[in-house]
Amino acid sequence: LELPASTINLQYGQASESNYDYCIIYDGSGAKIVELKEKKTYDETISITSPDNIFKIEYKKDGSGSNDEDAFWIKSISWESLPPYPEN
Repeated sequence: LELPASTINLQYGQASESNYDYCIIYDGSGAKIVELKEKKTYDETISITSPDNIFKIEYKKDGSGSNDEDAFWIKSISWESLPPYPEN
């Protein structure tokens, strides 16, 4: 996702096997922003920042089993828009 802000609020849920199935979010250069490991939640909000306003979301799933729903979902993405700076 390329968004008009470098910092976003991500509301998400995740129900997976700890340490095996999880979400990782990268910036546009491939640097890891956050790894959402060991977190089972149905309604969590985090604030994350990307230096290039690009957020690549990846869900990693292995073949070890299928406890819980083996899922990651995004409920909402929001950011704060600032008014344009005056030109003078």
